[in-house]
Order: sequence, then C-alpha cells, then structure tokens
Amino acid sequence: MAYQLRSYRKFLAVAATAAMVATAVVPAASAASFPDVSDRYKEAVDYLEAEEITNGLADGTFGTYSQIKRADAAVWVAKALGFENFGAPDSGLRDVPERATKAVNVLKDLGIINGKTADTFGSHDSLTRAEMAKIIAIAYDLPLDGGAHPFTDVSATFTDYVKAIYNAGITNGKSETAFGANDPTTRGEFAIFIKKAEEFKVVVPDVLVSDVAGVLNDNHTVTITGKAEGVEKVVVKLPNGDKSIVADAAVVNGAFTITTEIPAAGIHEMAVYDEKGNLLYEGVADKVVDAKIEIAEIKR
Repeated sequence: MAYQLRSYRKFLAVAATAAMVATAVVPAASAASFPDVSDRYKEAVDYLEAEEITNGLADGTFGTYSQIKRADAAVWVAKALGFENFGAPDSGLRDVPERATKAVNVLKDLGIINGKTADTFGSHDSLTRAEMAKIIAIAYDLPLDGGAHPFTDVSATFTDYVKAIYNAGITNGKSETAFGANDPTTRGEFAIFIKKAEEFKVVVPDVLVSDVAGVLNDNHTVTITGKAEGVEKVVVKLPNGDKSIVADAAVVNGAFTITTEIPAAGIHEMAVYDEKGNLLYEGVADKVVDAKIEIAEIKR
C-alpha cells in the first residue's frame, strides 16, 4: 500500500498543480504576528504559513493551544500534501463543511482518513492524538514495522501508527509511558507534527548485503545464507500468501545463516532487513531456490 500511496501522491500533486487557477498573491503572515505563538511553535507555524496551509484564526491568533477539529486537520493535511485542489469521489460523509469537502474526499479516497460512522466524519469533533498518529503515519508513508513504543495507553487499533511516529522522531508522547492517546491534539501540536513529518526521511544505513542464496533441505526447510557488513542482525522475509515468513539471525564474522520453513508457493523472492525495518536487500530467484542471487549493494 505504501508504494501505491507514494505513486498516487506524485500523480495527485501534478494534477492539482495543473488544475489550479490564478489567484491573488497575499503576503503570508509569520509566527511573530500571532500573539499566542511561543518559541516552541514558531518554526512550525512559520512553515505552515509559508506553505499556505493555514492563516490562523479570525481573531488574529493562531489558536496554538486550541483543540484542532477533525475537519481542520483534514484541510491542513490535504494542503500539506498538495491535494487541496484535486477532485476525488464523494466521501459519502454528510457532516463535512463545504470548506473541508475536497480535503475529506481525497483523503478518504486515499485511505488516509475514515469516518466516525458510515456516513459521518465527526468534522467538529476534536482530533485525538491517536487519530493524529494514524493520519500522519499513513499520509507520510512512515514505516509501520519498526521498533516498539514505550506507551501503555495506546490501544491495539492505533499502536502501529504510534510506533511509526514515535520511531520517526515526530513525537515523544506526554511522558515516558503515556502517549495521551485519547487527549485532543492542539493546533500548535499538529503544526509541529506536520512539519516534522514533511522533514522525515528514511535513512538508508551504511550496509552491504551480498551473496544471498537459499538451499533446500530434506525436511522441507530452506537454509538461507549471505554476507553482511555494517549490521549485527538481519531479518529475512519470504512471501507466503497473506502472511510472510519472517526469520532473523545474528551476523557473525560478516555472515548470516537462517533455516526456516519453505513457503507454500515456493521461494520466488526474498528480502533482508535490519532490526529497524530498513530494507537492505531484495532478490528474485526465479523460483529456483538453489540459484545464487545476484549481489545487491546499498546505494548511499
């Protein structure tokens, strides 16, 4: 899904640009013009202003400490992604104000948001921090299979998304063990989350994985071997229908060995990751397990 979403984002950004009509250029305000923006929020608010994502509230404040409504959050995200002028199928959600209709339509079409019920979005409800985590993680394609998070107040529904934004450095939670999952997200917090998400990049480790090969054993297992430099542990994934076969091994003297079951459809490809979920190697063996897979070097 992440690959499809990235492709769709690129297409939508081009389409939205082509669909834009000429408008008057209005000088953007800055955080300095808002009396309620402290140094903690200044950089993020300046960013949102410069990108014309929001201009603050009608009373001249940014509303830094006010709870952001779900409709406003949808508008901010759609604008941040460049989708605000793109036409998408009607969301079917009947409580969305006109100003947020296009944003909700396109974000729902992409699977970034969903409604509170089959036909309501909860537009005027405050966006919880758990809901924020899901929106940010999906919108910015954050890795969902990274490390754990330390929070005890996150439900199973949202835990992968909280892990994603926590491991991406977008937020550290309310305390060492509390994320504040059900707390409302403030406008100032959401500004920071969007800016950090826009800046997030997957860092490819300085690793070389090569000489990956698989050999069939008599007991319906396969032994996969390979060389690895710059990493202490690898995780190998083999496609197996709806659920991959996953096995890990320590790297000893620059090499790793893993013995695991053979997928029902045979081995036609395999991938090697580090402990944080960074892809180190992908290979296709053309369904011949004993064939040596071409060496793959990480591009830095």
